[in-house]
Amino acid sequence: MVFGLDLVRLIDARIEAARQRWTATGTLVERQSQSRATVTFDGSSVPVPVKVLGHVPTRADSRVTLTRFGSDWVITGAFTGTAELVAVASAKTDSANIGPGEGSIIAVTGFTFEAQTVYRVNVGGQIQPSTANHTLWRVRNSTSVFTVDWGNLGHTYQPETRAYIFGAEKYIARTGATPLTGQTVAVTGQNSAGTIRHVGSTTAPRYLEIYKCSGGPADYPHALTI
Repeated sequence: MVFGLDLVRLIDARIEAARQRWTATGTLVERQSQSRATVTFDGSSVPVPVKVLGHVPTRADSRVTLTRFGSDWVITGAFTGTAELVAVASAKTDSANIGPGEGSIIAVTGFTFEAQTVYRVNVGGQIQPSTANHTLWRVRNSTSVFTVDWGNLGHTYQPETRAYIFGAEKYIARTGATPLTGQTVAVTGQNSAGTIRHVGSTTAPRYLEIYKCSGGPADYPHALTI
């Protein structure tokens, strides 16, 4: 049997038409659990329940790709990252010296923790002590009255009076049904001796970042609940 060019094109077209019925794109409406979500398929406004591969990071309004397996539509990819940067504070100059009592080195103010949402707090830069000391680092809800502890970042040890690379992170989960608004998120240090400061420069700014994570509190059992 001789296959002419027109017949080859017809076969290719039918293969493509069949393939298209097994893939789709859409917009994620809600991630209901680690494995289930609702999506509005392109060309429709009706949310449809679908399944999600466990390794695919998604959040509301993510553009997603789906593949049909039997009777199930499954999200197999998403045009999104694992976390969204929602707030940042940075400086190209040093903080004030703190210690030996507790003091704030950097903060984000007026922040809203959305209901049923997890955030990752990152702090980075350099620190420099006035004398050899240990420093306890925390995430607090204030820059001056430290009544609420949002997570211990651990201790650092500075054996000399030089600058040290400093970086830490903490996951915080707002599990309540309502947002927590107007909050200050501050990183504080408390020294065993002398003072310490957060070092920033034009080529290496110091910073505090807050990321909104994909998924919900159940996906982050290590997060601090607030």
